[in-house]
Amino acid sequence: MSSIGSRFLYYRIPQLTEEERNEGFTVTWGGGEERKKHQADLRRLALEHIADVRALPHIWTPETQEQQHFLQCLAKFVAHGRGAITWQRSPFGDYEVASVQVEEPFRALQQLRNLARALARVHGRTALTDHELELVRRVALSTLPSDRKAVLDLFQRHLEGVTASMCAKGLEKSDDRARSLLNELVRVGLVITEEEAAPQGRPLTRYSLAPQFADIVIREDKPVDHLLDLSLDGLFRQNSPQEVEPIIY
Repeated sequence: MSSIGSRFLYYRIPQLTEEERNEGFTVTWGGGEERKKHQADLRRLALEHIADVRALPHIWTPETQEQQHFLQCLAKFVAHGRGAITWQRSPFGDYEVASVQVEEPFRALQQLRNLARALARVHGRTALTDHELELVRRVALSTLPSDRKAVLDLFQRHLEGVTASMCAKGLEKSDDRARSLLNELVRVGLVITEEEAAPQGRPLTRYSLAPQFADIVIREDKPVDHLLDLSLDGLFRQNSPQEVEPIIY
């Protein structure tokens, strides 16, 4: 893994709420026979769905220009977000950035496009929809190193941007560590800076999202309702370009 580097896509599962955690305890302490039955039902349903997906005709509708543009933006976001930074000690005893390596976005684009298409096929579709693109967006965000992702999450609550002290408070870290993380994001191209006048007269640095990536980060992460989307939003098997047969799961 150390030799390969951070080249894979990841998805971080959101933390459970207290209600969800209690539900998990209930399931764990529940009857063994009932749990085995649910597992058997799940295996059966999964196998049936796999058979349905494999039986789909080999038809694929190319991505629209808008979808291509969105996936390209996601690819650039991932490439910049997992850029490697090398630090070195300065003559003054502190550390400074020695080099920044950001790979070209083509590998990330291929990964994200293949993931989006695979999700669409698993969903029984022959073209991408907003549902798959939203899932891929969340994967792109999760693929970033966790500390960088934590900083970007702050911009959800501070649309006007953040200062180092605001970042430190939000992450519960020191001002120096927060400033270091923010400057990392600046160096890899996800964040820009702007100097503002402070009450004491010294300039105050405000950090904002780079405009090209703002729409990727600043979105309300509502729970994705798979059941509603896949049953009511056109899950289908396309037998021919002229004939569309709805499939309700």
